[in-house]
Amino acid sequence: MAGAPAEKSGSAAAIEETGYELGSVLGVAVLGSIAAATYRGGLSPADLAADGVTGAAAQTVRESLAGALAFAEHAGPAAGELAHRAQQSFTDSLGVVGLSGAGLMLLAALAVWALTPKHLDISEGHH
Repeated sequence: MAGAPAEKSGSAAAIEETGYELGSVLGVAVLGSIAAATYRGGLSPADLAADGVTGAAAQTVRESLAGALAFAEHAGPAAGELAHRAQQSFTDSLGVVGLSGAGLMLLAALAVWALTPKHLDISEGHH
């Protein structure tokens, strides 16, 4: 924004805001996908089948922690183990997302550092 001429400041602000929003949406989508994949990976269909959870029930359990806990309430003797595994898988997914987010922020910081002109002076007195 500092380098934009006054007559183009509105356009520059719009481009900046669009970039911010696009980055936010893409970041949420990427991190959400990582979280979902990690959660589902911790509840493999084979492991669920070994516990007697198959078909639509397995899909519900793998879809979300809430679905897994709701199913576990009615699952009988294996309910405690299923609920524990689902909670552990969810917790693991949060850890992976945190590390992934940190890595993405580091990459973004490195990209900004690499792309910023080295002799750029944005002080008010400089024109």
